[in-house]
Amino acid sequence: MPTVLVVDDEIRFCRALGRWIEATDTRFRVVGEAYDGEEALEKIDELRPDVLFTDIRMQVMDGLQLIAEMKRRYAEVVPVIVSSYDDFDYTRRAIRLHAEDYLLKPLREEDLRDVLERVAAKLHDAGQRRDADWLQETVDHGGPLAGQKVPEGLSYTSYTLSLWCAGPYCASPDDALHPGKAFWASAPWTPGLPEPNPGQLGWWVLEGERANERLLLVGGNGEELHTSSYAESVSHALLAHAASQRMPLTVVAGSLQGLGELRRVAQELRSRLPLAAGIGRSGFGLQAERGRTEAPRDDYRRLAQAVLRRQPEAVRAELERLTKIWEAEAATQLRVDMLLRQTLYDLKEHWLTFRDETFILASQELDTLLSHSLDYGELREGAASLFAELMKLSEDKDVSVEARLSAHQEENVARIEQYLRAHYASPITLQQLSRQFGLVPNYLSAMFKKARGVTPGEYVTVWRVQQAKSLMASSPELLLKDIADRVGYADSLYFSRVFKKVTGKSPSEFMK
Repeated sequence: MPTVLVVDDEIRFCRALGRWIEATDTRFRVVGEAYDGEEALEKIDELRPDVLFTDIRMQVMDGLQLIAEMKRRYAEVVPVIVSSYDDFDYTRRAIRLHAEDYLLKPLREEDLRDVLERVAAKLHDAGQRRDADWLQETVDHGGPLAGQKVPEGLSYTSYTLSLWCAGPYCASPDDALHPGKAFWASAPWTPGLPEPNPGQLGWWVLEGERANERLLLVGGNGEELHTSSYAESVSHALLAHAASQRMPLTVVAGSLQGLGELRRVAQELRSRLPLAAGIGRSGFGLQAERGRTEAPRDDYRRLAQAVLRRQPEAVRAELERLTKIWEAEAATQLRVDMLLRQTLYDLKEHWLTFRDETFILASQELDTLLSHSLDYGELREGAASLFAELMKLSEDKDVSVEARLSAHQEENVARIEQYLRAHYASPITLQQLSRQFGLVPNYLSAMFKKARGVTPGEYVTVWRVQQAKSLMASSPELLLKDIADRVGYADSLYFSRVFKKVTGKSPSEFMK
């Protein structure tokens, strides 16, 4: 139950307002009164209220000074101003101090009811964020950490954890241009999910290990079966939403006995993900392949032989045939990866001038291709482009990628760089860059990295952090969530993690 401290130098009004607040909205409990700013600060230190209702003009310390000092000590307390003065300067200063409202005396019941409703919603959201932050720390670092108290909002008897992977399984931990990352950053998707029964069920969405992954934790106070059934209904609702956005979604789930197992179960689910994820298809749980666990050796040998003979049309025909087999048999992404990578090994074995460096870069390009292909059409085009580049390189005496980029390639890289700088605040994917510049995604990424030393995703991440640092320096009054939003991050918690990884400091440490 949210607690309230009322502050006013008119004692009768102060007491009357306290009674009125409790009568208007029974969710609130008034825990104290104070009659000037200094006394109020002492009461705040003692009572730690959730909400402060305060007058402005008071003896010793006025209401605006009180709010400023309170925010310095307890930033989470929500202030509401109640004043007899309709003064523009007071209103402007109240806005800067992030007061929830500026109510004029005499108060109207509808105004009080409205502000209490908004404050209740704000406190609920803040509580959810605190719970989510605690859970995220537990997922990231293990726990509950020694000596930490489990938040009250997380006291459930059973828990179910689901791992959601939007798009293909991602090899890179920080792929800023992954299409699944853009899916999570798109228009809000949580409002369409089933609502839990208050007091019986609660759920939280957490960051996964990769940019395209999310974790759903569901807590329940009933039978474990009820908790897991609700978690499954949420996942199926999300699967339907992902289908409407043409985004493949893979879901794996498991149960845990308590929050101390959260990190372990999250890691276990992620180890199962490669066995479930497929190219261009969605699924719930482990996907049993309908057919062979491996294609016969001739399948990828024929592809390798077509590349070795430098026959582009035969390569395309083999890729067409293979992808039809994989699609019909619901092959896992892991199986596709193994077969295409085996082709690279065969090329390295037969092309004696195939340098280790070239093989490593080709493998990295294959990683990008598999991580970004939303369907088999994209996979075929990307693989054909990769093998075409290798066939071209093989015509040289030394199969190397050290040669300088052509003038046309340099021009393309400069245009891509300019585009990333201009559109960094919006979700960007390799597919989007591919359409914009008419280049196959994995080829575009490899070309950009060859010129700039980083992938387009790595480049835009650093650029976004640089812009965030500039905003922090020039506009210190901006909230972290506003800064994150302005530089292309819908989730301020995820932005904080990226910022610290790039700079070595958290945003709050940087702004001190």
